[in-house]
This record gives sequence, structure tokens and C-alpha cells, in this order.
Amino acid sequence: MQFDHIEGRIAYMKAELAITDAQLPQWNALADVQRANAKGMRDGMAKMMQAGMPMTVPARADAMVQMMTMHLDGMKSMATAGKALYAVMNDAQKKMADEMMSGQMGRM
Repeated sequence: MQFDHIEGRIAYMKAELAITDAQLPQWNALADVQRANAKGMRDGMAKMMQAGMPMTVPARADAMVQMMTMHLDGMKSMATAGKALYAVMNDAQKKMADEMMSGQMGRM
């Protein structure tokens, strides 16, 4: 799963985007959100695996809503942190970020 290797993904993105010392506060905020989202998803998946798949349609629907809500909350946090970082990037960094994130909404 994408959240299993979050530290590698964070390091890769930092290098590819050529994050400067001046951009570290915004970068660190984004990286912290990524870590928190990965932990939340990992913990949520583990909890679901431990409990087993609900057998009834209403229970399955509730489980799916819970996971989708967690994902949506994570995407909102990523959008806020990502916009703050994007605002302090130079044009070359923005171009790289746009290329890296095409087709990967919310994975910045």
C-alpha cells in the first residue's frame, strides 16, 4: 500500500522538488500531514482486518463510510499543507510538482 513506504516517498519528493532551507517550514508541515495520514490509514486498515469484514450490508456501508471519511479528511489536510508549500515554490518547482502529481490527486 502507498502508506507503507511513506518515508521513502517523502524523501523522494523532497529531493525531486529541490526543497530549499527557506521552504522547510512548509515542507515539514506537508511531510507531517503525509505521515499522519499514512498512520491513520495503516491503523484503520489494521483495525478493519482485526475485526473482520462486516457481514451485513448496513455494517459494510458504515465501514466504507468510515474509511472514505478518513480519506477525505486526509485529502483536506493535504490540500491545505500542499497549497502553503506551493505558494512558496519557484516556477521550476511548481512545474515539477504539477508533473509529479498529475493523476495522483491528493498524494502530494
